[in-house]
Amino acid sequence: HTAMTGLNTDEKARLRRVMRSSLSAMTPGIRAQGSSAICHAISRSEAWKRSMSVMLFSPAPDEPDIWPLATEALSSGKSLALPRYNNDVKIYEAAAVGSLDSDLSDGRFGIKEPSPTAPAVSLNQLDLIIVPGL
Repeated sequence: HTAMTGLNTDEKARLRRVMRSSLSAMTPGIRAQGSSAICHAISRSEAWKRSMSVMLFSPAPDEPDIWPLATEALSSGKSLALPRYNNDVKIYEAAAVGSLDSDLSDGRFGIKEPSPTAPAVSLNQLDLIIVPGL
């Protein structure tokens, strides 16, 4: 997001096209190395270390695999939330996840999200939110 601040609409569209092209050219091996590097950098950051409650995203196939961060969050005692689509109000909301094995189900577009019974989490209760971007 920061890289796109100050760009006009045409420049943003061009930058997104260039980034999508670069992402689609990545081999699975390079994508895995990049995902590992991203997880490593985040888990070593002061923001991650200080956070007691984090919200991550469920990665789409073309996004970094950050599931290791979710596992680390839960094993280190952090509260974990993931986005869940609330069909009643037609928006995404944060919802608590206590187990990656039992608390997730397939949501919109086949992306894993917290089950409908998982409690919603207010965004102001989160210390750190990691979101995907191009």
